[in-house]
Amino acid sequence: MDKIECGKCGKQYKNKKTLTKHSKICEDKQKSKANINTLQDNFNIDKYIAFVNNKINTLITKSKYNDDLLEDILLDDFIKNNAQQIKSAKKLKQIQMNVGKIWQISIGNWKDFTDLGEGDETGLDVKSDKLKIIMEIKNRYNTDNLSSRKTNYLKLATYKKANPDFICIYAVINDKTKLGKDEIIKYDDEDIRYLSGDKLMEYIFQDNKDQVLANLKAQMQILIC
Repeated sequence: MDKIECGKCGKQYKNKKTLTKHSKICEDKQKSKANINTLQDNFNIDKYIAFVNNKINTLITKSKYNDDLLEDILLDDFIKNNAQQIKSAKKLKQIQMNVGKIWQISIGNWKDFTDLGEGDETGLDVKSDKLKIIMEIKNRYNTDNLSSRKTNYLKLATYKKANPDFICIYAVINDKTKLGKDEIIKYDDEDIRYLSGDKLMEYIFQDNKDQVLANLKAQMQILIC
């Protein structure tokens, strides 16, 4: 049986159904690639890193954090002998509680993206009017329960209906595999793009992915220690 070729990228598929599913993703990729090539020439990654680091430091500093060690009649000796490790563990917990906001800051301040903050009328996290992209960001694939995920899919589908030229993305930082996924989910008759893991990082940060991630990892280490 002859395979069917995608007219945009040349990949071949066994049947029309598979090709149609691929074509939607391929079209988004082509559109995004074309738009990204028109980004502002004066974007400075060093200024971006400094700005993001400052925003993250401010976020963690303002978050409620009790630096006092616990007192426990049974654990006093352990606490005394492991004071620094316990403090680091408490700081790590504080960062984990804010990791979604950290990613919203990091993606929302990248090139032509905007951090929508909290309480935006769309209920979503990050948007680029120039690239025609809007995202709901989750740190892990299981952050949302089934009900919450449906609610977030609905927010994206609602935005897609009102703005059909936008790519509406359910973005997951940590998926079941490091590579992640790039697939189209049909919800309320609209195409929602599920993008995660390395595929998400490459989609957003392109050739700067490794530099951006290295900085964030280093910043987390500084905050914990």
